[in-house]
Amino acid sequence: MENMESIFATVPENLFSLLASPNKHIYFQALMVLRDCYQRELNFSRSQLVVYLISGMEQELYQLSFEEDNPVELEDLGHSDMATLSGRAHALVRKLLDTGWLNMALESGGFAEVLMVPEYSSALLDTFHAIVNPGDKPYSKFTYTVYSSLKTADAERDEFMLQGLHAAQDATMSLRESLRSLLHNIFTFYQKLQDRQEIQELLAEHFDEYQSGIALKTYHPLKTVDSVYRFRPRILSILRAWLQAPEVVLQMARLLRRPHPDWDDGQCRAEVLRMIHFIIDTFESLDGLLEEIDRRNTSYSRASVERLQYLLNSDRDVKGKLIELMKALPPLHSSQQNLLAQEMADLPAFEVRFLDADSLYKEPHKRHREPPQRLRPRPSTDAFDAEAGELLERMNNLYSSDEVAEFLRRQLGPDGRVFTGNMEITEMDDFLRTMVALIQADEPELPFAVEWPNQPESASGIVPEDLSQNSLSDLPRDTVCVNGYLLPSLTFVQKD
Repeated sequence: MENMESIFATVPENLFSLLASPNKHIYFQALMVLRDCYQRELNFSRSQLVVYLISGMEQELYQLSFEEDNPVELEDLGHSDMATLSGRAHALVRKLLDTGWLNMALESGGFAEVLMVPEYSSALLDTFHAIVNPGDKPYSKFTYTVYSSLKTADAERDEFMLQGLHAAQDATMSLRESLRSLLHNIFTFYQKLQDRQEIQELLAEHFDEYQSGIALKTYHPLKTVDSVYRFRPRILSILRAWLQAPEVVLQMARLLRRPHPDWDDGQCRAEVLRMIHFIIDTFESLDGLLEEIDRRNTSYSRASVERLQYLLNSDRDVKGKLIELMKALPPLHSSQQNLLAQEMADLPAFEVRFLDADSLYKEPHKRHREPPQRLRPRPSTDAFDAEAGELLERMNNLYSSDEVAEFLRRQLGPDGRVFTGNMEITEMDDFLRTMVALIQADEPELPFAVEWPNQPESASGIVPEDLSQNSLSDLPRDTVCVNGYLLPSLTFVQKD
């Protein structure tokens, strides 16, 4: 999108001024006559185009008024030119030249004038014609074209193999666009149902337009010939066989190198693989599109029948007469005075609404802000500081170096040693003193040292009764359990 050029870098800026002028309907018909002349004649001159214009839109030329477009141009044309039909046609040709729909050139070797249709004009004329006269878009020929191109290329495997792949890719894109166009056409007919108030209009649209133009020519072949389902397995089989044959991909990559000499072998091979995968992915994803077409066709057929029944019964029975009376009523909550509304005030009438995109919308209201409250003063921290100081003092008293040393002296044996498995641990404070002693063992003021065993000693005889043999096996290595407290397996030794 960043490198996309403006359309007016290619076409004149006043190209579309014809379609925005008061004479736009006449100018559009002149463009269709120009397309007809362009399609029929290899080269055409100004006089030939004038003949086409007079023949195709004689009545419209008399209605053409350049004065509404640009009075200055009318003075340049002259009243004598606008008095005759030929003069009006010549003026219209000059208008097409001035706005860029036509270019003028001279034949080689002479001074004869030739009119040329630029490429952008040709594309726009074809687009306008396709909009006004939509042609039939049968999908079957696209599918068969894909299969035929791939089958021929697979059988021959000559220098035209790449052209067959290109043709299959183009037909695949046309098939996809044709099915999408069919899907949106069905939806367009469905949308127009509610606008039909007359039975004749509904019948003409359903049978003359939809059944003849959509159902019989496009949808019916889609469901009877069923070409997508018929040829898809063969198409996918050929393409998957090519993917499994590296020499086939390499052959088409060499052929692609000819029109693209600046590409290397890797780029050519990637482009060939991209085209193959595009066709495979498109045909594999068509099921969802075909199912959606079936669903919308069924919905339109059901809705058209219901609409037809409604129009047929709207003015024949009591229900129809009641509907006509309800249509004449003002809105239910309207304050408008209406005699009919007063007469029907006692009827059990209520309002019915339909859920749409605006139903969940709620109009925003300005939020009412309460007056701000004052911040409460921060509580004093004196009490907290006193409690924290008391806790720290208690901890220092319980786990000070003197307390820990006294605790270990009570645990020592006659030899001045005590194994953790033989210590008396009766409460949490004893356990914490043991941990503090282990942590402070390296400090010089503690009169005890720690010896770690080379091999873990057995915890037999020191396991409390509530631990089973299975839980004993789950103990970590180098640990002992004393009254439910896990302690490291070590020995406290009194220093000399």
